[in-house]
Amino acid sequence: MNAYLDMLLSFLYRFIAAGAAAYLTYAVVRQLAHWQFRRGVDRAMDDFLQVASEQPAKIGSSEYKIRSFFRRFSIDVSGQEERAVRNAQILLGLAGGIVFAAAGLPLLISLLVGGSIGYSTVPGAIRSHWDKIRGEIEKDIPTFLRNLAGVLRTERNVLDAVVSAVQAVDEQRPLHPWVMYLAEELRSYGVSAIERLQSEAFEISSALGLVVFEIGRMMQTGGEGYMDAFLNAANNLSELIEVRGEAHTEAAQATGLVRAAILLAMVIYGVLLYAPAGRRILIGSLASQLVLAGSVIWAVIGWNYIRAQIREVTA
Repeated sequence: MNAYLDMLLSFLYRFIAAGAAAYLTYAVVRQLAHWQFRRGVDRAMDDFLQVASEQPAKIGSSEYKIRSFFRRFSIDVSGQEERAVRNAQILLGLAGGIVFAAAGLPLLISLLVGGSIGYSTVPGAIRSHWDKIRGEIEKDIPTFLRNLAGVLRTERNVLDAVVSAVQAVDEQRPLHPWVMYLAEELRSYGVSAIERLQSEAFEISSALGLVVFEIGRMMQTGGEGYMDAFLNAANNLSELIEVRGEAHTEAAQATGLVRAAILLAMVIYGVLLYAPAGRRILIGSLASQLVLAGSVIWAVIGWNYIRAQIREVTA
């Protein structure tokens, strides 16, 4: 009994030490990154002409995806998006390396495993966050279309009707600024911009692409029948989004099972690592250390592959 208690206490001590070291690394790197970003903002006049890159990013662009992800942590990375991703990868890699080193793996192997985790996990987390934003956009589309169809019964100017209809959508939700951007582009470039805007919309969501197609057809041809077309499109998109919601629910359950399996494997590895006999098996030789490191890296690769396949099916 005492042996198990000592093993448990040893595990807790190592876990707390690894957590403290990871948090310290996080705090230091975050502060350094903050100073680095501030220096970028406070550059001399010769860099002032680059201020356009720090303007609000277009929804769906890589800059927007990265900025919105880091905004969750109250970090502004405007104009420093790629550097922020690299810093996050390094930070997570160091944290993972510290944890594996505390578990008993050699430092070089620990950094290799941690670096692999950081390199693949950060882009995956950014993509997952974007998927949630895209889902919010799709949820608001039927409401916007129904409101637009009603406004068009009294407002014959399509762009004015679009601007009025989107007011029914919360300004803090991503569909509102994108529709405002759509209206501004159409005012500036006319129907010649429809093809470009439709392409941009389809990159965000197929449902949003259909919205731009309907608006473009209304501007090009007009007619009473298109008010009914908007209503029909809204109803059809509602059904489509409902089906997608069910698909996302099924996908979430599948990924939950995979996550549980990975977590169980980590618990088993943890128990074995902190048992003397298990440590001899897992990290007693260079070959076993490489097998352990390879299994962790393979699990990370497999997790990201599964998420990518699910994303492709439910997109």
